[in-house]
Amino acid sequence: MTRTFTDEFFKKFAHSNVGFNKMLQDIQRSIDTTESNYPPYNLIEVNNNKWIIEVAAAGFSMSELDITVEDGTLIVTGEKSEKDDYDYVHRGISGKRFSRKFQLAAYVQVESANLKNGILRIQLLLETPEQMKPRKIAITDITQ
Repeated sequence: MTRTFTDEFFKKFAHSNVGFNKMLQDIQRSIDTTESNYPPYNLIEVNNNKWIIEVAAAGFSMSELDITVEDGTLIVTGEKSEKDDYDYVHRGISGKRFSRKFQLAAYVQVESANLKNGILRIQLLLETPEQMKPRKIAITDITQ
């Protein structure tokens, strides 16, 4: 059963929350889309500001993988460049083309990526701008 939020829900939520329109649209989009489970992945939280996404990319070389960030979405794609001529009795390691998308929160940047033992590891880092960090506001006395 697919569950969708109504416009009425968004209106009730949005009236007391400023600037959450994009977040609400992202939530709706993630609910509305059906995505394949291939390839499997892990999401690791290192700390409050750092995460690692591990994508199972067995059989893919670095040149057959691509990582892009577009409009706040991390897109990982894989496409085999060559076909093999083997006659498989059983093929359990898939080499099919894939595209996996991850919605990134504001200020989350891709720090690095590496491929080792068939696992693509993408390091993400939250880089909060100085103007967004908490700061103390001085109160001046204007009665003097």
